[in-house]
Amino acid sequence: MANDYTDKFEGTPYFIKKGEQLSAAGMTAALNTKEKVANKKDTINNSSIEYPSSKAVSDALSSKQNKVAAGTLKDILAYSGTAGTFDILARTTSMNSAENASDNSIPTEKAVATALNSKLSSSDLTTLRNDISALQTAVGGKQDSLTTAQQSAVDSGITASKVSSYDSYFANLSFFPKGTILAFSKTAWEDDTSDDFRRIWKVCNAANHAANSSIPDLTNKFLRGGNPDDYGATGNGTVTLSAANLPAHKHNITDKTHYHTPRNGYISETTGSSGGWNNVKSFVLDEKNYTGGLPSGFDLDNVRTANSYSGITSTENNTGGGQSFDVVPAYYTVIYIIKIL
Repeated sequence: MANDYTDKFEGTPYFIKKGEQLSAAGMTAALNTKEKVANKKDTINNSSIEYPSSKAVSDALSSKQNKVAAGTLKDILAYSGTAGTFDILARTTSMNSAENASDNSIPTEKAVATALNSKLSSSDLTTLRNDISALQTAVGGKQDSLTTAQQSAVDSGITASKVSSYDSYFANLSFFPKGTILAFSKTAWEDDTSDDFRRIWKVCNAANHAANSSIPDLTNKFLRGGNPDDYGATGNGTVTLSAANLPAHKHNITDKTHYHTPRNGYISETTGSSGGWNNVKSFVLDEKNYTGGLPSGFDLDNVRTANSYSGITSTENNTGGGQSFDVVPAYYTVIYIIKIL
């Protein structure tokens, strides 16, 4: 203790030296550097003069956390949420989604940077703002809120019965107006239509036409567009040609030049009962009448008529039966159905 005093208080204003008398002023000055016993307190108060005793310090620290858990390298010390205590926040190198995030860990800089790389940049935000501005301009003047009727429809909600009604509406093709005619496959009609569908739609055949005249019989018929006044007109798909349908044409008949040569037995008038040229009584040759026999040296075997035309006319016999024929193009048969309700 003396050495401490000697070392610290030998000089001004203390003058406390070993082997020398102490002055009251020096002792007072030295003592004034020490805490006053009266200022020592067993409780810790907010005072710049008082100082706590070891008991006061022990009592104050007894309610505090003794130590922080060890944690791992580079973990972060953070307030635990309980007054006077701290916790360790684990360091993580990845970012979880909001539903999987934890308040007990903190991401590294790299984890944060990686997560931010997938977010919009400032230029992207500028583009987005411009797009939003353009959208706001486009929708300007449009309906700001639902009308009372619209809100009532929304408030009524979509019920199971409404869904069923909508399903039936589309399944039965109810959006088509009454009188619509559609082409349908036989398989679809027989296998894929409900009783309700067949109540609304009918096949355009003879049986249904007989039961309901508003249902046309389209068996073996095509649909053809026309004016309203033409509605219901039909055709049988066959044609019978008449002379007027034939192209203009003619048939040529040639009457060739020819002659006739008389032969024995061809006599016009004889003197006896037997035939033959020796009994010829008369004949005509070159428009002259010869009687009393043949002229001297006349050879009837070489007699023939001059070239002539007979003036033949010909009427050809009728041919063909005048039957109609099919003019239907290549086709694929379907059934037609009509909406009656």
